[in-house]
Amino acid sequence: MIQSDTSRTTHEKSLFSLQDMSLLHHFTTSTSLTLSRDPSFQKFWQITVVQLGFTERYLLHGILSVSALHLAHISQGDTRSYFSDAAKHHDIALSGFQEALQELDPKRYDALFASAILLFDFVFAYIAGDPLESKRSVSDPIELFLSFHWVRIVRGIRTIRKSGLIWLISGPMKQIFGDTLTRVDMYEEDPPSPYDSSLERLKEMWQTDDTVTEERKEMYSDALETLIKAYRRSFQRQKGDSIRRHGSGVLEFAQTCRWLSDLPDSFVQLLEQHDQPALILMCHYTKLLDNISLSFWWTHLNSQTCISRIRRVLDTRWHKWLSIE
Repeated sequence: MIQSDTSRTTHEKSLFSLQDMSLLHHFTTSTSLTLSRDPSFQKFWQITVVQLGFTERYLLHGILSVSALHLAHISQGDTRSYFSDAAKHHDIALSGFQEALQELDPKRYDALFASAILLFDFVFAYIAGDPLESKRSVSDPIELFLSFHWVRIVRGIRTIRKSGLIWLISGPMKQIFGDTLTRVDMYEEDPPSPYDSSLERLKEMWQTDDTVTEERKEMYSDALETLIKAYRRSFQRQKGDSIRRHGSGVLEFAQTCRWLSDLPDSFVQLLEQHDQPALILMCHYTKLLDNISLSFWWTHLNSQTCISRIRRVLDTRWHKWLSIE
């Protein structure tokens, strides 16, 4: 997914260098403490996940990629080597992760789940970055964002959680994530939000367009329906100040990302093809990110950044749908 300027090595042949050991040390002493505000979660990333990485090499590469990206984020000097290391390890982690998905083994679900989260953390942090920061040693964050391939990683987390739930709730993930593994799906009963009627008006984009097939209209409507539910959940969290009450913020972040994970493949394909109504719905979804964008260094992606990028591939006649005020 992220193209580095270094030569490609397969995960089977990859060797770990002294620089990689330095990255691992940084992860255990620093990066792991920035992935959550909850001490138990910090210890989980610092110890449990690293131990899992020693049995699943793709997970270890995922750890190193996030560590390198964190160093690029906090460093004051030349960050090109960090971006290059981050991209190299991310590529290997993603390749190994995808191969592991082809041969699912109950014993590997914990490592797969942790790897999926790290892959997402990496991409989420990367696409939020300034394209000038990488000094062109790796892919342009704007191009990566607009490819929307990153949405598939979000959906992958849910796939692993659902298919491997029976094993995840009986292992180390249960001890840390608790009922978050099941509660993340529970937002259907939230009462209407002040945004319902404004969001409903987005239906006019396709309801009056005779060139749009009924199948496509149904796809848009389903995506809008789940988006309205996501807004309702977000509104209820703000009312209850739940992020402050639940110190780790894991459930809130997972539920904010749920709209992405609920999207069917067909809708993700529309995003990848820069289908205009699909992009408009994505723009309105990104406004939910503002509630979590300052929680951690890897969650700085906000609606202003997202919408400015999506505008690049929007025809001007669709701009009027960017506001639902």
